[in-house]
Amino acid sequence: MTLMKVAALTGGSGFEGKQSDLRIVRSVGTSRQVIRVDLNKVVKGQEPDPVLQPEDIVFLPTNSMKAAIKNGGIGTLLGIVSVLLFAVQL
Repeated sequence: MTLMKVAALTGGSGFEGKQSDLRIVRSVGTSRQVIRVDLNKVVKGQEPDPVLQPEDIVFLPTNSMKAAIKNGGIGTLLGIVSVLLFAVQL
């Protein structure tokens, strides 16, 4: 099964996923290998769609800014804008 098939079956990476930093953790004998994948490039066809192996772990870190906006809504967004405006005035 490929990474894109897994993404489709699970409903996608979500808004807050850091798509440029997806990692596949693969067990090789007694050690683990981390394979970094830019999901944006895979979706655009610029990189091959990795074929997953049994026991692979797919890890997608969270983009902190997007998570804050999603969880805090408009209040968080306005807070960020006001901090940026204050920084520009300095």
